[in-house]
Amino acid sequence: MLKRVLTVEELLQAPGLGLDLLVAGDLALPVLGAHTIEIDGVGNWLERGWVMLTTGMRFTDGRASSHSFGELVAELTACRAPALLFGVGVHFDRVPEELLTAARTSGLTVAAVRADVPFWTIESYVSRALDRRDSLLARQELELQNGLLETLAGDDPVRALVHRLGLLIRGTAVLYEESGRVVASTGEGPAMLIWNEIKDARPAQFRVVVGRWHVVARPTVLRGVGYWIALGSRRAEVLDELAEPVLEATQRLLGAVRGVRSLSTAQAVAESSEILSLLRAGITPEASTRLWDRLRSYRFQRGRPLRCFLATALPQPTQTQPGLQGGSPADEILQVAQEYGLPLAFDQHNEHGQQSQISGMVGEEIGVDPWTSTVLQNFHMGVSEPFVDLHQARAHFRDAERALRVAVRRAGYRGLTKGAMEQPARSAGLLVRFEDADIINWLLSSRSPDAVATKTNQQFSQLLAHEDLVVTLVAYFTRGMDITATADELFMHPNSVRYRLRRIEKIIEAPLASAAVIANLYVALHDRISRAEQ
Repeated sequence: MLKRVLTVEELLQAPGLGLDLLVAGDLALPVLGAHTIEIDGVGNWLERGWVMLTTGMRFTDGRASSHSFGELVAELTACRAPALLFGVGVHFDRVPEELLTAARTSGLTVAAVRADVPFWTIESYVSRALDRRDSLLARQELELQNGLLETLAGDDPVRALVHRLGLLIRGTAVLYEESGRVVASTGEGPAMLIWNEIKDARPAQFRVVVGRWHVVARPTVLRGVGYWIALGSRRAEVLDELAEPVLEATQRLLGAVRGVRSLSTAQAVAESSEILSLLRAGITPEASTRLWDRLRSYRFQRGRPLRCFLATALPQPTQTQPGLQGGSPADEILQVAQEYGLPLAFDQHNEHGQQSQISGMVGEEIGVDPWTSTVLQNFHMGVSEPFVDLHQARAHFRDAERALRVAVRRAGYRGLTKGAMEQPARSAGLLVRFEDADIINWLLSSRSPDAVATKTNQQFSQLLAHEDLVVTLVAYFTRGMDITATADELFMHPNSVRYRLRRIEKIIEAPLASAAVIANLYVALHDRISRAEQ
């Protein structure tokens, strides 16, 4: 790929310009233009990066001295001129030695121009060279960007983009989260060693050498989340030519990837929402044929088992910030399903701008376990039993709702049993499949916790007024109704336990030997018993 600018060295080597290098400064400096100046005040007429041409006319009025030559060199250095081209055979037969001495001291490149070479030839050459390079560069950058844009068409555009970057620079490319996690990488470069150099960096872009690798890295922010793009090559000149345009294009494309993913998720959710609404309302066996046709675009196949699911957001989800590849929990859920070819149709419900619930259908196939793990990063989840007939979906959505209530209740037990000093920093959601819910939990899931508490208070209000008796009864149930084990649990004598059990029978006016009485008490105290059993 062509460099963006003409260098002093390339200008001096141009055929037909008759340039003779006398003092070599930094020959790699860019030449952005060339201008003839024969008067004082060089800084007023010369832009930064421009070469000055002169025949020395300003020194023909008796001012040719070491001081005056030094002043010119100082002016050129101050305005960052990359070189001075001195025309000989006009006012001076050769470049004054005093000028060369000052140039050597300051590091300014000086070259002589033969008398038969017009200055306009050099100015025209520089102008044409820069125009030609700008045109070629624009065309090459367009080709580079078109190549990178092709990556958006794939199922995993982020990985495809990073892979294409590695091919472009013939080296390694890595995309990091700001935590240091590698989102995608390609090539043989030392990704973790590179990150060790990046993690404490603050500049907008920096360059570093890691072993044999020359690395350029740049931070980027997408929707408030920080990432780093790192390009590594064993050839420094490759990064000189390609790093800047490649990094700029990559930043724009990463933003486009996020936009494409968000649009894809929104479209998938919007299109599936209508289908799911019909299924929740209930359909006839005849109508299921039409819906199977519509579900083919979501990878569902007639006769293959599927499950209904319902999930509610965790108070503090484990995924505290959106990931690049999806952006939101819904994006991540859709992406994992696509990676495994998993049939999925879902919609989402929001409250106060926050995603609170998702529901839908998922295929009972390979890939459902990693997909479920993704959901549980942000949600509790209830899942129905597998089924194959769409007209049964309404009942299975109700089963998924009941399973979710069981999951939420169990999560409540788990939270209440953890002490204040052992609260986990991150806690995944709970999954309950309808077939795994025990009868008690299943029955309780059909009633709200408030309704259960109200009924319990109505029937056992006198017993609940005696906390010591309730504690004894909970321990009695959790220890398999073994009086000795209950006494050990409560640090009491077995006779004291027997005394309290008799008091309970007297209050409730029913014997604890009755299976019906035990069942009622067990359901009434189920939450406390479950917490005690944790």
